[in-house]
Amino acid sequence: MNRRAAQALALAGLAAQLAPALTAIGPARRKLFPHLSGARRGPHIALTFDDGPDPASTPAFLDLLARHERRATFFILGAHAASNAALVKRMATEGHEIAIHGWTHRCTAAVPPTQQMRELRAA
Repeated sequence: MNRRAAQALALAGLAAQLAPALTAIGPARRKLFPHLSGARRGPHIALTFDDGPDPASTPAFLDLLARHERRATFFILGAHAASNAALVKRMATEGHEIAIHGWTHRCTAAVPPTQQMRELRAA
């Protein structure tokens, strides 16, 4: 592999490592990933809940959403999901979207790729 190709490959790897962190920066997310910001035509609301499930608050949110026949996205942490599996199952059964936020809530730019893969698999 020549030097230019190696540099391009290294830059691509760095971009892949840092790109998810861009979604945490509001202005960048709205410009680069408008659908992740809930940008849609017509009236709507996008509900997201972060870092759960929490046994104290998540059931109340699920009850409220069910009463109003609404769905939300739950960005869960693997560490919390492992100890609250019944809540995760309830979220899925009730039709909510579940996204993995990682095992813990660390910035992806600060976590080596191999560790990220291990944590995502565990989650």
